[in-house]
Amino acid sequence: MRVFDTFNVILALLNLCGGDEKSYRSVMEHFSEELKRVPAASSFCAARRNFPAYLIGEIRSELLHLWDNETSAILFHGLQTYAVDGSWLNLPRQLIHENFKVESKGYYPCGLLSGMIRLSDRMIIDVSLTSSFDEREAAKPFLENLTHKDLVVYDRGYFSHLFMLEHVERGIGAVFRVSRGNNTKQINDAWEREENDFVIELHPGKSVCAKALQEFPEKLRTSIANDQNRELSLKEFKRSRTGNPGCKLVVELRYADEQDDSR
Repeated sequence: MRVFDTFNVILALLNLCGGDEKSYRSVMEHFSEELKRVPAASSFCAARRNFPAYLIGEIRSELLHLWDNETSAILFHGLQTYAVDGSWLNLPRQLIHENFKVESKGYYPCGLLSGMIRLSDRMIIDVSLTSSFDEREAAKPFLENLTHKDLVVYDRGYFSHLFMLEHVERGIGAVFRVSRGNNTKQINDAWEREENDFVIELHPGKSVCAKALQEFPEKLRTSIANDQNRELSLKEFKRSRTGNPGCKLVVELRYADEQDDSR
């Protein structure tokens, strides 16, 4: 008798991911009630390797669908809020053949694990594992399923004119956490102001607009091509007083000539 058939692997994975700081042993003890013993870790690892990866995505989609049908949406000023972040991981050596690169003086290849979490209920909405060093590129596919009723929060390292412009063109609200110094002149100059909340304007250069014409999907190119000198307005520029004082928030991005009721 196999300890871990497909059903038991699913149960074990759901229990391990279910929070409450459950350990491997506490999950395996669930199976010991029938088997009179705790299964070895090696048996679970072997079963997990044979478990079809696509099933994890299907199970996640079904769980999200079930959860959304059973719960009411919790909105922030009428918007569904999400957070996106990424982390570098050391990966198995065999993934070198899948274009995952080994860093200098390293042995294992690295990959960027990115995820989008819905803040209202902490549900993981989407994940990706890429060999790219660019967090923004890894986050772009997450935008495909978002609308003007959504707001995305980003940590430091995600802000750029192009990435911001893509949110504006798609009508998606965004919050970017930015650091002092390594930014545009307009943002760096804002550090010298005494107000805590104020509006600033950004002026993307021609090179940024030209690159946007190349990178954006066809449906996003029209307005950029028609007016390459269009200015971008940041609805707010908040000075942080708590936590890390070296950061600010950029909130609700839109074109400078749009009206306040555009959302």
